[in-house]
Amino acid sequence: MAETADFTELLAKVCSESGKSEQEIRKLIEEKKTKFTGLLTDSGAAFMVAKELKVQVEFEKPAEKKTKISTLEEGMKGLELPVRVLHVYAAKEFEKEGRKGKYCRLLVGDETGEISLTLWSEQAKEIEKKKVERGTVLLLKNAAVSSYKGQLQLGIPFDGNIEINPKLDSSTLPKAEKVALKISDLGEAMENTDVFARVIRVFEMNEFMRDGEKRKVVNFLVGDGSGQVRATAWNDLAVMANKLEAGELIKIEGAYTKKGQKGLELHLGWNSRIISNPTIGFEMPKLEELAGTEFKRKMVKELEKGEQAEVLGTITALNRGNLIFKVCGKCGSKAQGEADSWLCAKCGETKPKNRLVVTATIDDGTGAIRASVFGRNAEKILDRHTEEIASKIGEKTPAEIIGEISGSVVGKTFLFSGTVKANAMNEEELELTASTVKSIDAEKEMENALNAAEGIQGK
Repeated sequence: MAETADFTELLAKVCSESGKSEQEIRKLIEEKKTKFTGLLTDSGAAFMVAKELKVQVEFEKPAEKKTKISTLEEGMKGLELPVRVLHVYAAKEFEKEGRKGKYCRLLVGDETGEISLTLWSEQAKEIEKKKVERGTVLLLKNAAVSSYKGQLQLGIPFDGNIEINPKLDSSTLPKAEKVALKISDLGEAMENTDVFARVIRVFEMNEFMRDGEKRKVVNFLVGDGSGQVRATAWNDLAVMANKLEAGELIKIEGAYTKKGQKGLELHLGWNSRIISNPTIGFEMPKLEELAGTEFKRKMVKELEKGEQAEVLGTITALNRGNLIFKVCGKCGSKAQGEADSWLCAKCGETKPKNRLVVTATIDDGTGAIRASVFGRNAEKILDRHTEEIASKIGEKTPAEIIGEISGSVVGKTFLFSGTVKANAMNEEELELTASTVKSIDAEKEMENALNAAEGIQGK
């Protein structure tokens, strides 16, 4: 009843001071609730409308009650709780009434118990942005208690707040049990495991149907100096893993281990998470140390046949080519055949999948070179998925498709790493077969350029 009374009083005040009718204000309130995917109460939406109409609304906010998890009951609100994060689950996308949003769930605890904390929209994004992880202390302000599937859970309303690592005595809060392990310490059948590592390679995403639902899976190789392990991410996490760059530092939380065909594997399940560029208190080996291959930064004019090199170049043209070719669905080798009959030299009869290939001319100001780019790296350049391109072939020729998309690709700058080879048709002409393509970090490139300039001046 209190909520209804507050809303009625607030509605009357906004109508009176804004000069708008009740019908007009109610329409604005409904629009606000729709915008926030139904997550606002009537009073919450009315309060936001009042602020936009510059109506001064001052109502007494109940004093925040400091309490403990063991005393929580459904319906309590205006609470202040210091808690420690015991686990962070991967953020999820949701769609409601045609609008998309994001939510995430955390397991938090104090010395009296544990409870789930569910955060929506901007609050969920803030948890990702601030890289909140196990062990982080939070001060929840104006929290509310609800129930979901018979279990109590905490939430933070629109006028609530979360302080991350506040200045308070957290000595009584439970410690986060999990400590990140070295890859060399991983064993079979481990659960809820954390690992800091550097990405060595990301393999192409596979999509398949299971139980009438489209699923995704991405394998990626990570290392930390003590060893390497193949990791597997599914569905929403597969989409995130597919965006990882070789050399990127990550933290994997809540994974489990299992024995695979090629040794121990690290699997990311429904309660796992990937944190990009986490803060760590130790030195992680560089990519070239982990991969055993060093790509030396070179200008195009300096490139030599047979070397491993990286080139910072701008795409000046997309060259003609088939765009799509078939590979074995088991091992990824090139498949031969047509219609429903395909063979792999290694696996025999196979069900093939499409692989994207792009040949681009790149220029760095000292010269130009053709670069062949495959799979997910080609998807990055075109900003299109393989199946999107494959679906157009037949309706249009590869040349027509290239002509259509060239305008959105030419002029983009990437860091290409790969092997310099002689062109098969002309031994005097060099080309680059790219193994990785990275989006550039403008600030880092500027810093490198300044450091190089200072080095030259100091000589």
